[in-house]
Amino acid sequence: GVSGVVIPCTLDEVDEFSAKCQAACELGLQPIPELVLKSGDASSWDESFMEGAVEKLTTAMGQEPASILVTIPASEDADAAKEEEVSLPVIPKALSKQLPILGSIAVTAGANRMGTETKRWKAAGYAGAVLRSDCLPPAFTAELELTGHFWGSCIGNLKSLKSKNFEFRTRNYLSKSAPVEWAKYQKSVIDSGALGTEDHASINSDGGDHTGF
Repeated sequence: GVSGVVIPCTLDEVDEFSAKCQAACELGLQPIPELVLKSGDASSWDESFMEGAVEKLTTAMGQEPASILVTIPASEDADAAKEEEVSLPVIPKALSKQLPILGSIAVTAGANRMGTETKRWKAAGYAGAVLRSDCLPPAFTAELELTGHFWGSCIGNLKSLKSKNFEFRTRNYLSKSAPVEWAKYQKSVIDSGALGTEDHASINSDGGDHTGF
């Protein structure tokens, strides 16, 4: 099942973000902040910018986030969009070791654009990338099977050969652990006998019935 939810926010609307995080925790979900930045503010992103942003989000959540997703939407100005790529806020090494901060990739695939953009975010200190649906070429949106083939191919090409297997562990500061409570519930149902008992007498081997595979 779902264990977390991404909550978009800006540094100017932390009060609303805080309320949404509280609502998510009450439902047993881990809130993951998506920090949306304006490309026009790139000149103010110095080395301490992300440290301050993380501190502000942590205060709003009441806990250190399990992860942060950084998104920089493309400029709505067509002329501005054609200009050089926007510089990224750099993640200091100490901060990158503290928690995983991911970059949002939304360039249309082709001519190695996704690979180039992914490497650009990695060079800025980001732990990984989230590939948006904007990456999908129009030709691959007609059928679900084509969409699956596209993502399967591009992810295999983009991932690091050094770590083909990875694990993402969230910090869930809830009063009760949902997985543990679910396991306890399953055991109580089994122990109560509500599922009935196994009846081998009902198995007709001569008629083709069998147990196991």
